[in-house]
Amino acid sequence: MPETQKSRRPQSVLTLTPTGVLKVLGGFVAVLIIASSLGQVVRFTMETGRRHGIVHLFYVGGEANIPTWYSATALFICAMLLALVASVKWRERDRYRHHWSILAAAFVYLSCDEAAQLHETGIEWLRAMLSNTRLEHVRWVVPATLVVVIFAAGYLRFLFSLPRKTARHFIMAGMLYVGGAVGLESLVIWRDLRYGGKSPGHVALTTLEELSEMAGVVLLIYALLHYLAAECDVVIGLGTRARDTRNGQT
Repeated sequence: MPETQKSRRPQSVLTLTPTGVLKVLGGFVAVLIIASSLGQVVRFTMETGRRHGIVHLFYVGGEANIPTWYSATALFICAMLLALVASVKWRERDRYRHHWSILAAAFVYLSCDEAAQLHETGIEWLRAMLSNTRLEHVRWVVPATLVVVIFAAGYLRFLFSLPRKTARHFIMAGMLYVGGAVGLESLVIWRDLRYGGKSPGHVALTTLEELSEMAGVVLLIYALLHYLAAECDVVIGLGTRARDTRNGQT
């Protein structure tokens, strides 16, 4: 056996391919949605509340539970991937490096907000300001819509600068996430004001809203991994690289 083969240990690296990550995260989202839906069926068909603890643990419309943990983690993964792209763009002195950095910071906030409900403070201030008006129950939809409009206007040229496939994925991911977070949220609020909340209809709309948001984040992670590999020559892997035992180098 040649000396070079004896002196090198075999590699142990798991490469995170965009398609593989898409399948894993998509499957996890599907499991969460199914578990949440089954739990709500139990909630509305059983008279006893003994199992409501585990039902809440998997309800996608709840807080401080498994779906919330997943969503916060997925948003943080987006933030880290965006930060990785931004670091490459800063080294290249790319004209849109600030856009990537702002997106990374925005997703760090979204992750923290998902985990800690930071927007609740703003909601209370907005409710006080809009008290006794028709907008009192709109909650954070009004400021969120304004932020989305400003972001869209400021990022048009950025989107046009991206490869066509990446831009298409970014737009689709944004439509899914914003459509759920703002569009379907508005529909949930309207329905609750008209018919009351905590009903099967409310749960169905809330589940659809969360599914839309989760799908948007998964698609964005896929798009970022693909962009990193195709445009930044960066492939993310887990594990250890082969080590040269003769000189201790990897």
